[in-house]
Parts: sequence; C-alpha cells; structure tokens
Amino acid sequence: MPTTRAVARKPRTRVRAVRRITWEVVLLVGRLRAFFTSERDNHAAEMLEQPVDRTAAATGLSRSTVIRIANGEYADTRPLSGKRERRVSKRRVPASELSRVRETVYTQYADKTVPTLDSTLALLEEGAGEGDDLSDYKWSRSTLHRAMTDLGFNFTRGPNHYDVAREKRSIVKQRENFIKKMREYRADERTIFYTDETWANKNMTPGRIWTDKSSRARLNVPSGKGARIIIAHVGSRKTGLVPGASLVFKGKKKTGDYHGEMNSAVWLKWLQDQVLPKIGGGVLVVDRAPYHMKLTEESRPANSSMKKSQLADWLEEHDAAPTNWPPTWRQAKTVAQMRAQAAKHRPTPRYLVQDLAEEFDVSIIFSPVAHPELNPIEMVWGTVKVALRYANVTFNLTRLQELVDVEFNKMSAAIWAKYEDHAISMEDYYMDMAAMRAEVEDRADEMDIELEDAEADGVNGCSSSEEDGEDEGDEDEEDVE
Repeated sequence: MPTTRAVARKPRTRVRAVRRITWEVVLLVGRLRAFFTSERDNHAAEMLEQPVDRTAAATGLSRSTVIRIANGEYADTRPLSGKRERRVSKRRVPASELSRVRETVYTQYADKTVPTLDSTLALLEEGAGEGDDLSDYKWSRSTLHRAMTDLGFNFTRGPNHYDVAREKRSIVKQRENFIKKMREYRADERTIFYTDETWANKNMTPGRIWTDKSSRARLNVPSGKGARIIIAHVGSRKTGLVPGASLVFKGKKKTGDYHGEMNSAVWLKWLQDQVLPKIGGGVLVVDRAPYHMKLTEESRPANSSMKKSQLADWLEEHDAAPTNWPPTWRQAKTVAQMRAQAAKHRPTPRYLVQDLAEEFDVSIIFSPVAHPELNPIEMVWGTVKVALRYANVTFNLTRLQELVDVEFNKMSAAIWAKYEDHAISMEDYYMDMAAMRAEVEDRADEMDIELEDAEADGVNGCSSSEEDGEDEGDEDEEDVE
C-alpha cells in the first residue's frame, strides 16, 4: 500500500554546454561597442574602404596583429583556455654590466653606505663599478631591479651577527672540525646528546591573535615583559629530551642577555647532578658560552692584567722560565719580557666541563660559534615557546614553569629525530660548501700558476730572457756612455 510520507528526492542534474566568456572577449566587445557608438554619434562610418585599419581601430589591436589573425592557420596556434599567454623573454643586460651592478653594491657597503635602487642607479650612470672605463649602457630603475634580483640580491632583512660570524676563517675552521668529529662519533655509534639554555617571560603572548580591536577580543595582559625563567635541557635521538634532566629556575633580571643569569658553578652543578649520570658513555654537544668554557687552573694562560710578581709566579708554576735567565730574573726581567716568555708557553686549553664529564665517561665537543642550526635543541626551544605563548593565559610565573614541564613531556624521540635530521642536513650543506670552496681555490691557484708561467714565457711576444737581455743591453749602453 503506498505511503503518504513524503520521500526526499535527489534533484535532477542537467548538463549544459555553455560558451565561456573570457576576460579578453569582454574587453574586445567593449571596444567594438565603443567604436560603433562613436560612429552613431558622429552620424558617419569611418574607413569603410580600409577594412584592416577599421578592424584595428574597432578592436584596439595593431594593424600587424589584424593581418596575422586574418591568416586561417594562425587561429590553430592559439590557446583555447582563455588564459593569458606568457612569453619568456631573455634579459638583454650584458654580463659586464651585471658585474658592474654587483661591484657597485659591494662598493657602497665598503664605503659604509646602505645601497638603494636610486643610489645604485646614480653610481651606474656615473660609470662607477668594475673597471675604469665609463659604460654607455642605459639603465632604468625597473631594469636595475630585475638585474639585482637575477644576481641574487633580495630586498629583505640584512645579515645579522650570525651571518657575519659564519664567514670568518677561524669559525669556518671550527665548523669543519666540529662536523668531522661528529661524523666520527656517529660512525663509532656513540649516542650524541645536545644541550642548551633559553628563557621565557611571564607575560609572553602570541604575536598574532583573532581580534576585532574591542576589549572583549583580547586577554588582559600585564604591562611589560614581566619576570622570566631560565630553562636548560639535554636530549638525543635515542631518548628525546632526557627525563628528569631539565633545569628551570626564576631569573633575577627582567632584561638583558639571559646568559648573564647562568654561571659556571650553577651549570656544572646541574650537569653533575642531573645530566651526566644519565648519559654515561655518550657525547655531549655544548656551545661556546663563556660559562661553558671555564678553564682549569692549570691551563689558564697568563693575561695582561697580571702584575710582575704574578707573572713571575705563573712562569715558575708552568716551568716556563728559561734556564739561561739569571737567578735574580724575577727582579731583573721586565714585564714585557716575562709576557713574551709566557706567550711562548701558553698551555693547551683544558676546561672544567671536560674534567667533570671524564668522570662519567662522557666526551665533550664544542659547537662552532654562531651556528644554532647545528643544534636540534634550538628547534625544540622554538616549538616549546610557541606553545607557551598560547597556553600562558594566567601570566603567573609558577604556572609558566608548570607549562614548561608539560611541553617538555610532549617532545618525543620521534619529534627530536626530525630536528636532528635537519641539523645533520645542515652539516652536509656546510661540508658541500667547503668542498666547493676548496675546488674554487685550487682552480684559482692553478690559474695563478698558469699566469706566472705565461708571463715567464713572454705574453707579449718575447721571453723573460729576452727582456732581461734588453735590460742588460741598456745597462751596457749606460756604462759605455
């Protein structure tokens, strides 16, 4: 028996073929209507005997384009999607001019001025840059912008102190030695632990929130940054963040570098009690903060602040006084002579953390200066701090410390492994750069040798012996005169 309940039916779908009106069609129709409207208003048709010109005037296209379109085969080459055609054009800036652009930018930095498009353009028009010959190339602001982009320049934040420090030869050497040693430890299947310190402010909040600018769409954040806590931890691929190894305490200062809140005694005590017993047999990566690199008393070198009696004591303690010095050398020798002798016997650095770690069979390796990307715990700090900014809604220091522990517990070994993989990829990148740099330097040395050989053989059509002969002949003539 049929029911009276209404049955929901799926609406029927009709498929219709519609003509797609593109942006170009709309523009063309608008031009045609304007052209015909103009003829109506003027009560006269124009160029009836000139169909090509009339079509060009009506559509807004050039006469040559109208002629090409009239060719039947031309339509077969046009796209059907209605998308605008993009043509790739080659830059017509000569390579010598691009070199001038780069050198002009470098020159401005060397002169301690900040380059801009306008200042660089003015110098290029004056002929400044590479070489002494003036150039007749005509630059425009837009062409200069494209050229600088092609050369790899970007208008963005300038290099910070990390970027500058990375290029110093001493730090490049630190980096390469560090990576080579890390690869040796991994080949020996040693567990590598990373440690670092950071901070968190009581009033930290997200940088961006959903708000309509009203008082109801925001938290009541106290003024200022508020007090801060100092955080230290250690982790590895095997363990993630080592359980029970965190150090969190309230800082005494609200501003300034957070490293000033930590000292060698606190840090070493933390390592001895909470870290080293848990990582025995491993490798601990430490950065070069001053309190990490406190020297042992035996390896402490003489310094410029020492008085004469202190310098003499130092020389005696390190058996650095020459045997040929007289018995009264403590009084007879000057401070400058003692300092020079102390500099010759500068002891090999040995750090307190190395002696402490040796008791637990842990190897210490110092990471290079200004390379946080080689330490995965730096990425842990970033993740934890983002979470703290959203979870910190009471703006209470005690609660903030509790939140830190909560976020630490979320940091699993799998998450740590991703961060460490990124750090290892950065190690590979730096070593690839080192290999490329060595190859370029070798080629440059070969080119210098070839140039010296060419000069020796006589690049101007005469050998060096012939030139020497001419010089000797000149000398003989002078002697005769």
